[in-house]
Amino acid sequence: MTLKNTLGVVHIFIWFIGIAAFLTPNYIFGQCTSCDVTIFNNGATPTINDGDVVCINFSRTNPINLQNRNNLTICIPSGRTFSGGFSNYNPSNLIRINVFGTYRGGLTLNNNNSEFNVFSGGTYNNSGTLTVQRGSVFNEGNISRPIILENTSTFLNRGLSTGNLTLRDNSEMTNEGDIDIGSLILQDSPTIFNRPTATLEVNNSVTFRGNIINEGNILIDGNANIQNGANFTVLNSGILDVEDNINIRSGGTLSTSNPLNQSPPSRILARTLTLENNGTGHSLSVGENTNIELSRDLIIDGPFPVSVEGELNIGRDMEIRNNGGGNPTRLTISGEGVVSVSRDLISSRRIELNDEASLSVGRDFTTLNNGSVLDNNLTLNGNSSFLVSGDTEINRPINANGSSTVILNGDLEINNVGGAGLNFNDDSFLSVSGETDVRGPIIFSDNSVADFFDDINLFNVGNSRIEVYNNADILLMADLSVPANGATVIVRDAGQFVICDARAPSGTVEGSFPPSSRWGSTIDPSPAYYGGCRILPVEFLSFSATYQLSSRSSILNWATAKEWENSHFEIERAIHSIRSWEKIGTINGQGYSDSPVSYSFEDSRLPASGGTIFYRLKQIDFDGDVTYSDTKAIRVEPLPSSTSWKVYPNPSTGDHINLEMLDMGVYKDELIQVRVISSTSQFDLIQGENPRDLSSQLADILRNKPPGVYTLEISWGANREYHKVILKR
Repeated sequence: MTLKNTLGVVHIFIWFIGIAAFLTPNYIFGQCTSCDVTIFNNGATPTINDGDVVCINFSRTNPINLQNRNNLTICIPSGRTFSGGFSNYNPSNLIRINVFGTYRGGLTLNNNNSEFNVFSGGTYNNSGTLTVQRGSVFNEGNISRPIILENTSTFLNRGLSTGNLTLRDNSEMTNEGDIDIGSLILQDSPTIFNRPTATLEVNNSVTFRGNIINEGNILIDGNANIQNGANFTVLNSGILDVEDNINIRSGGTLSTSNPLNQSPPSRILARTLTLENNGTGHSLSVGENTNIELSRDLIIDGPFPVSVEGELNIGRDMEIRNNGGGNPTRLTISGEGVVSVSRDLISSRRIELNDEASLSVGRDFTTLNNGSVLDNNLTLNGNSSFLVSGDTEINRPINANGSSTVILNGDLEINNVGGAGLNFNDDSFLSVSGETDVRGPIIFSDNSVADFFDDINLFNVGNSRIEVYNNADILLMADLSVPANGATVIVRDAGQFVICDARAPSGTVEGSFPPSSRWGSTIDPSPAYYGGCRILPVEFLSFSATYQLSSRSSILNWATAKEWENSHFEIERAIHSIRSWEKIGTINGQGYSDSPVSYSFEDSRLPASGGTIFYRLKQIDFDGDVTYSDTKAIRVEPLPSSTSWKVYPNPSTGDHINLEMLDMGVYKDELIQVRVISSTSQFDLIQGENPRDLSSQLADILRNKPPGVYTLEISWGANREYHKVILKR
């Protein structure tokens, strides 16, 4: 046989095999198995029957004629592209699209059992929109086209999806991979589950409706509007990072929750958060061991509650406005919850602190003359604490019960409106560093204690008075100014009103105090007391307490103007409340001095639980007599629970970041390895034995990374921990 004839036979044989493969069921090509029909070219579509598996073994650009068949499976193997679309296709018929290669073009599914699946290595790109009126989408490859889900359709993403998303009508999306899109539209109660380690990033503002449960990372490069009854929960170690503002309206709810006490805890980051005076039923809840960080303001603009059991940090101002009826309590802090306002807090409604809660204000605090007395006041219960670094103006009462603590480091103004005044009971404590103007009642009872370090001025108005009952104790370390008539001082039931610069039996220079016979006063017989004191061995010039974040320690500095027989100082500390003090150090005194002397002390053993830490100085002279300084307070963040490492600051710009080992007892001089893992699972590895050197290496890596969420895997010996870091520019 000639070579030409031989080649002809080979060609015929190959053609025969191809035709057989085209017609023979159960043909297998790559990932496409059990093919009933296989398409090798752009030609006419062969006959297709109901239930067939159609495999596309060709980069086809022409349509495939589905001949209105039902229960079809279309398989595109790796290395093949299908962009021709379908003719004679009924969207209500059951169809499954399995993409291992590339799919291009639009498609509509309208059968509850229909599927569009992009498997690992597969791609849906270039053109078209996938509209799922009914059915499901699965992705573990790469989808860059828009997806519209309607009715009860579902989308499970385990790969990368960069096409815009629209979810309507009780549809459901579960993200276990990465979604980075320009637009997310939610309508008519859809549901989003963002699982741990998953990232959902939207490069625009988003209006959230329906149910959103986030255990991973949701990044919004705009505003987040939570409305129309939306329930948005940031769960366990989830992060919601909003570039601009969060607006809660029309029944929307936003909450953080960490029931498993995971570390790091769930977090919300934004500029301003506003509960708008729009609709009904919306709320903000900060769960235990969770955190919300606002770089600007928190505005409560209607009758909508904010409850805090975790930590809420406000970078600028907080305003509670006098809008709407309903429950007058707008802010409730409880369960060791912490709210920190960096600048001013203005309130027209009720604030309540319970169960060792803490509220701190970096500048001024004002309660406005709005609503009834019960609708607008500040009430502290159960060892709670309130700290104001600037001035305080109250037009409604402050009530302190159950060993609570109020420290006001500026001036205090009590106006003669709306029942404004102070009412302290049950071993509670007040410290006022500035001048106090009294046009309303100051009432202390039941072993409560107050320190006033500057003048108290009573004015000639009907409610201007000071009352001390039931072994309560007020110490005024300056002067008491009382008008000729119209003001009242009452000291009863073993109460004490001492005007001096220390409590009896210690004291130095008496402040001026009007004789009780000259004005409207009532002083019970001893042991009730109203009067002055004797010379103190130490005259304090200053005393301050400053928190050092970098070293997680507090620095105490104080100075004396003169000393006489001063033996030493004992530094005392109380945690959460001033009910129980402990000695944490001793500093020797100068003894005798007529010139200023400065002292300092560092408290580096702060409690891991954090909270409000109080300090005072106990001065002891050579005869054993005791004098106390005023009380200072700092706020300390809790250490992450059940972890050996801390990563801070977080979020970070990457220019400076610290790795700190919290428990050196678990470190046995092993090599420490840190993997910096991106959302696409790429990683950089650094290693060493010195956390400081590792911190420097980590900063070098993050400095060159794009913004986003990174996972740090820290391993040493048989131990391993994971921490999330938000990188922002």
